Amino acid sequence: MSGENTGTAMPPVVEHSVWHQALAEQHHLENDLAEQSKKVAAARRRLPMTPVQGNYTFTGSDGDVAFADVFDGKRQLVAYHFMFGPDWDHGCPSCTRYMNELGSTFDAYIGERDTRFVLVSRAPYSKLAKHAASNGIQTPWYSCSTAFSEEMEAVNNSFGDVPGFTTFFRDDTAIYRAYRPGSSGEPPVTGDLILHLTPYGMQVNGDDSPHGWPQSFDEQY
Repeated sequence: MSGENTGTAMPPVVEHSVWHQALAEQHHLENDLAEQSKKVAAARRRLPMTPVQGNYTFTGSDGDVAFADVFDGKRQLVAYHFMFGPDWDHGCPSCTRYMNELGSTFDAYIGERDTRFVLVSRAPYSKLAKHAASNGIQTPWYSCSTAFSEEMEAVNNSFGDVPGFTTFFRDDTAIYRAYRPGSSGEPPVTGDLILHLTPYGMQVNGDDSPHGWPQSFDEQY
């Protein structure tokens, strides 16, 4: 049975055997995509790093802090560039929805993996705090300088603020930039998969990671 024109845009209607064959072909494509995603994540864990050039100060709930303090003792930092320009009265609606979708338990989850997740925006902290309170955003949020956003390629003259992630790694001597999406952008990453953007990745047993990378968690996805 083939689909008939009902006046409503809809996929074609077919017999079960035809549908099942089409579904099997789709599953094959999705399996290929999953394998490619694993290869991309493994390659990302092998990226080199580069030192952060500027000596930056951030403003958060505890006032002004040095960049190293934003890590809160963690080895890795994931910063989401939340679109909120200095002269804006409200933050980006899409970024706000994204933070609400992540929920309030994500910070604790990622913290167990020696990683901190924060938001950074160029707007004054007073505006960030007000927006967070009115929208239920509990993720730590810091006001950053335009110079920081420029070094992280999160602002440009034609568009303004550019959303997305930058991941950082620190040792006892320096802070390094580890990853930033390309011009096509990194699509919104759900929940724990944000860890795939960090040098250490998901840190699950059996992961394809360089020798010595922490792998102390069982696979949960």
